[in-house]
Amino acid sequence: MQQAGSQIVSLLGAPVGAVLLAAAGLTGAAAADAVTFAIVLVVLVRVRPAFDVERSPREEGLLAAVADGVRIAVGDPVLRPALLLTAAAAAFLLPVVSLLNRSWRGSTAGVRGWPA
Repeated sequence: MQQAGSQIVSLLGAPVGAVLLAAAGLTGAAAADAVTFAIVLVVLVRVRPAFDVERSPREEGLLAAVADGVRIAVGDPVLRPALLLTAAAAAFLLPVVSLLNRSWRGSTAGVRGWPA
């Protein structure tokens, strides 16, 4: 059911947004977007779980909890390679992507009507 709702929203979102933009202009569309965010905020504040979850008092400090998490990650035979792959991708790909973004931004500035 959730997937069907997501598909319907993604199918109808752009046409409804275009109609709203054409009818109310950019300011009206932004205002309608702000109203929908406010509605979601009200719903999130009003909806409460049916039960109260008791939180256990923190028995260890933050650094001890972080060290425990690192020990678990290093000791797990599946988690360790996944984290190493993620770290390698972040270390090598993110700088390249940011450099490419700078060159793309500079080469297309002004082409599509955006000021340089």
